[in-house]
Amino acid sequence: MKKIKLVLLLISLGSLCWAGGFDGGFGFGIFQLSNMDPAGMNTILSNHGYPEIERKANLDFGGGGYFVRDRLLIGFEGGSLSTGVTKGNGQEVQLDGGFLSVNAGYGLWKKDKNMIFVNAGLGFAGLTLSVKVQEGILDTYKQKSMNGLIGKIGLAYVRRMGGFIAGVEAGAIQPMSGLDIEGNRVGTTLLIRLLLGGGIF
Repeated sequence: MKKIKLVLLLISLGSLCWAGGFDGGFGFGIFQLSNMDPAGMNTILSNHGYPEIERKANLDFGGGGYFVRDRLLIGFEGGSLSTGVTKGNGQEVQLDGGFLSVNAGYGLWKKDKNMIFVNAGLGFAGLTLSVKVQEGILDTYKQKSMNGLIGKIGLAYVRRMGGFIAGVEAGAIQPMSGLDIEGNRVGTTLLIRLLLGGGIF
């Protein structure tokens, strides 16, 4: 439910990007396959006898939008990030949370109702390393929260169909500071996205 509320909020905020002021703009919802590298988190887990997190793609959600002026784009995005759950020896481990970034982009190719653009951004992320230990009829939860600065890059294609926008994007999110436990930092998140929303450009 929290993820759904986040998506609705970000789509609503993103829609403001094409409410007026620039040449155009668009807001969108994000449906994303995330592949987060647990990196140093597995060192912490292994040192304390917990299963290591498997690196695998997981479905996440978000939203955002861009103002458009000729080939220049200014905007923001945010959403959830997760490794999914890894199970072993009666225990479950997971790394999840969310991020928000402010982005700038440039249209490499723009013609009629189509645009290919690159984007880069700076932002903030908060993640939680969670361990669930099954003990009889009760479960014990252990958690460690962390936050820090991130950098984001992406290459996207969007197409306008009337007032509807659809597109795809490939990119990465890289921790720049923080997001560590005792010096053991989270690794790079690779992502592939479907963008659905509305606007003009």
